[in-house]
Amino acid sequence: MDSKYVVRKIDPSTPRRVAPHRRPPKRRRRPEFPLWLLAAGAVVVIIVIVIVAVSLRGKGEEEDASSLVSQALSAAQHAPQLPDAAPEPTAEPEPALPMPDQAYPEEEPQAFDSLIVAEGRGYGTYKFSEEDTNEYIQLVCGLADSLPEEASLYTMIVPTGLDVLLDEAYITEHEIDSSDQRKAIEDYIYPSIRNLNGNVNTVSLFDPLRSRCDEYIYYKTDASWTQLGAYYAYEAFCGAAGLQAASLDGFEEKTYSGYLGGYYSLSNDVNMPYNTDTVTAYVSDSSTALSFTTQDGSEQTNWPVIQDGSAYDPSYLSLIFLAGDQPYAEITNHDLDDGSTCLVIKDSLGNVFVPFLAENYQYVYVVDYRFYSGSVASLAEETGATEVILLNGIRATSDPDSIESLSDIC
Repeated sequence: MDSKYVVRKIDPSTPRRVAPHRRPPKRRRRPEFPLWLLAAGAVVVIIVIVIVAVSLRGKGEEEDASSLVSQALSAAQHAPQLPDAAPEPTAEPEPALPMPDQAYPEEEPQAFDSLIVAEGRGYGTYKFSEEDTNEYIQLVCGLADSLPEEASLYTMIVPTGLDVLLDEAYITEHEIDSSDQRKAIEDYIYPSIRNLNGNVNTVSLFDPLRSRCDEYIYYKTDASWTQLGAYYAYEAFCGAAGLQAASLDGFEEKTYSGYLGGYYSLSNDVNMPYNTDTVTAYVSDSSTALSFTTQDGSEQTNWPVIQDGSAYDPSYLSLIFLAGDQPYAEITNHDLDDGSTCLVIKDSLGNVFVPFLAENYQYVYVVDYRFYSGSVASLAEETGATEVILLNGIRATSDPDSIESLSDIC
């Protein structure tokens, strides 16, 4: 991808250091403002970003400052044209979320292919790839252009539990081989997407999750977040889309113990069977129904969005949400009659997230990009979806197989 699309030239793989359904109305025009002054301000901002990027590269990777300034000036010449009027002043930024202390295990981590294990708990690792990530960025921007005019795209990247739950000092002290997820999402992927296609809405999940790191938002024995973690992502989406999030108090809480997830089979850690997870489901009293198509093509109708897990073997409790990983699913909320519709493109992490959306939409259409074979743009047009949500784990942004699967339906 052309470097002009990347707002901040920051490599997330560099060593860590301890340290309602309507678009908003158009803004009214303000009095004329000198364009040359705006242009000068843009150049200054770009130069500042370059200087900040250099400071984050680390010793041995610094570039000649004069060369970088020249690059910044060149990038400014290729930047989008300035508006013919100054924008409205933005609202005061919200205060930073309080950040509770992260975990600092007493024992050293044991490293495996895609995770580390400490004190009987697994934490997923992530490897940044600039080439694959740039392809992902272009794919997301192309998806937005392919959608019907009335559909808005929201992209939501879910970090693994490692950077959210573990203290940064622990990660650096033990030289855990994992790229900086906050930097990858917030300083590279999202700014690049917004710079390349301003019609894409990027929903930040890192801080909403990091601010709840002392809550049960990720499983101990599995790569997935809990439904509580997904609820905080649902709140973030509603804030971005102008919707009122349903209160968690309005759901019936059902718990199932003994869940032993995929981290155990990957690590064979002797402590995990004594440190199993509790699966908590938040069940709505709305009149909802789930229909879905399985991977072998059979169709199932009138299922509960969240199954009763009482009779499930504990190892299969993740399947109570949205009937597991199905290529295509539909949820209808019979308590709503406003025709509100959204479309979700997801991986397994979406299974615990999607049920909350049925509180805001009469129709929720869901495709798992790993198994679906249709066209997302055609489905969005056919269903009349006004919001299209792409939700996937951060690993998918650097995984060629995931990117190819997503490309096949976009």
